[in-house]
Amino acid sequence: GLLEQLCNGKSFTIEERMMIKAVVEKDNECVGTYHCLNDAVITRGDVARLIDIDVKCDGRNVTNTRADGMIVATHTGSTAYSMAAGGPVLSPDNSCFVVTPICPHSLINRSIVFSSDKELLLSVSNDKNNNVFLSIDGSQSIPINKEHTIRITKSRYSAKLIKIKPDNFYEILNKKLIERRN
Repeated sequence: GLLEQLCNGKSFTIEERMMIKAVVEKDNECVGTYHCLNDAVITRGDVARLIDIDVKCDGRNVTNTRADGMIVATHTGSTAYSMAAGGPVLSPDNSCFVVTPICPHSLINRSIVFSSDKELLLSVSNDKNNNVFLSIDGSQSIPINKEHTIRITKSRYSAKLIKIKPDNFYEILNKKLIERRN
């Protein structure tokens, strides 16, 4: 298999992938720091009520969206949940992240792509009967509420992926799109 090829010294390349850092703050104090390769996702709990998500970039208001949630994805994560939610695909040579609403209440809400040197601040409003969570790469689920702020920046860490096959990003993307159609 592929591991055998790697052990036998077959040629390979190491691809570096940007990661994002999500810092959860309450009363201007850090209550948790998380690094993710794919996405940081704000979602509502199991109560079928929309949440209001406010997004600021470098301290300026960008959007206030009423939706089921919001995805902040890297270019690696742009072909996963973000794409399924209608977000754009980012090619791996971009140093940026994309913010995509999940089932927005308004039809005019769209994804926004930000340069990775920007700092995003996300905050939520929800009623007392509805829980909200921050999910990190689909593995960690952190409860948040209107007292929390989520600060998104480019992580100082990056993921290093070993590539044995010289696959082309666009060929892989087309295969993925065909699989989803079938």
